[in-house]
Amino acid sequence: MLTQTLFNLNVTFSVKAESNISAELTIFNIKGQKFKTVSERIMKKGTYTDSRDGNDQLGEPCRSGIYFEKMIGNGKQLSLSKMKLLR
Repeated sequence: MLTQTLFNLNVTFSVKAESNISAELTIFNIKGQKFKTVSERIMKKGTYTDSRDGNDQLGEPCRSGIYFEKMIGNGKQLSLSKMKLLR
């Protein structure tokens, strides 16, 4: 499922784990290059929230543009979201 989010400074991700999973939330740029790993952890059954500021791995402000969030759980893609960053 592809959803779209528009954000300026912060964006929040909410994930509901139906069972225990090994999860990774990663941001990619429009070229498909890995941009930032937001979260990498074991999730027990329940709901989790992660937020992302408009900065890259080094803390530098990201440029305006289109980014993609991908959630992987136990080696399978669970979600894909398109995000537009406007500065």
